[in-house]
Order: sequence, then structure tokens, then C-alpha cells
Amino acid sequence: MTEEQRELQVGEEVESHVPTEAIGMYRHSLLLVAEVAQPAIVPPPAPAPAPARPPIDKLRKYGATEFKGRKKDDASASAAEYWLQSTDRVLQQLQCFSEDSLVCAVSLLKEEIYQWWDTVAQTVQPIQRIWEFFLNEFRKRYVGDIYMEERKIEFIYLRQGRMTVAEYEREFIRLSKYAREMIPTEEAKCKRFEQGLNTKIKMLLVALQIRDFSTLVNAALNVEKVTEEDQSR
Repeated sequence: MTEEQRELQVGEEVESHVPTEAIGMYRHSLLLVAEVAQPAIVPPPAPAPAPARPPIDKLRKYGATEFKGRKKDDASASAAEYWLQSTDRVLQQLQCFSEDSLVCAVSLLKEEIYQWWDTVAQTVQPIQRIWEFFLNEFRKRYVGDIYMEERKIEFIYLRQGRMTVAEYEREFIRLSKYAREMIPTEEAKCKRFEQGLNTKIKMLLVALQIRDFSTLVNAALNVEKVTEEDQSR
């Protein structure tokens, strides 16, 4: 018998005397060690989402129009204000953020008014070129102080009269932006809205002391509806 055959025989005899469970545990330990020794597979990082672009291509689809600022065409205070209101409404429909609103609005400026804005924008730091700054400068240039003061007076004397509550609310919202200093808080806004309501509706709402504007408007609409139903009966 050769030396190799003798070693093989000894190994088989030793293995035959080792319990089967011990062999299984030994093999299981080797597998665990092998798994730990293998390098962990780390998935590649997900690509960063591309920043959303201002929806300039959708402006005209939603009804936005260009503005040139020509004196003979659209530079009157009412025309300028109408363009600003319609553009702001489109931007709200597109759910634009402040910075996107400015980019979109500037894309609609043509000829004289674009040259005006380009000059104004150069006078301030980039961080100051925001939507609110554009609104303020646009109104000063194309709407004017006289027009703004006239709308403010309209707001001061605004009453519901023969309007429905919904019509009164629309006028209140439209004119309130010319007199923001008169309604600096939500509570002041609610009180001013109540003051302009017709007496029957106002008497039923004042005691409730509602200080949330949306809640107040809904309450006024409900009172109006109930009142009309009573009158119809």
C-alpha cells in the first residue's frame, strides 16, 4: 500500500468517526464565511431628476397673449391691467412658482416693453428680480398712480347691492389688491367683506365672528341660498 493510499484510508476512517451534524455545521460555517468575504454589491445612485423648466410653451395654449407696450395699442392703464390679470390667471392655472412666473411673463414681453424691462432688470441684483418686483414695476410704468388710486376708491365704496354674493366676492378680490394696506390681516379682510354685504346676510354672519375668508364666503353663500328659498316659498 502506497503512502497516498494510506493517508486516504486514514482520512476516511477519521471522517467516519465524525458525527454527521458536526460535518453539516462545519460546511454551513464555511458558507457563511464565504458570503461575508464577498464584497457587498452597492447599487449605483439614482440619477438626479432634471429641474423642471418653466412652462413657456404652454402659455398661449392657456390663453396668454403678448404685450408690446405701444401707446396706440395696449399701453393704456386698463389694457395693461387687463393683460396683467389674464397673465396672472394663466400662471396660476399652470401652478407656476414665483421664479417661473417671472420667466414666463417676460417671455410674453415684446418690442418697447421688453426693452423697458431689460433696462429695469439691470438696475437691481439678480436675487431681487422676482415676480412681485415685476408686478410692482409694471404697474408703476404702465398702470400708473392715478389708475391705482381710482381702483382703491372703488374698493373703499364697494358694497354688494344688487350683486349676488359670488359676484360681490369677485369684485372684492379684484379691487382688494389695490388697497392691501387696508386689509393687512385675514381678520381685517373678513371684517371689510362683512361690511359690504347686504344687511340681511350681514346680520346673520356678524355674530358668528368668522375670521377665515373662505369660510366666511361659503357661509354668506349658504345664507343667500336659504334666504332665496324662503322667498320663493
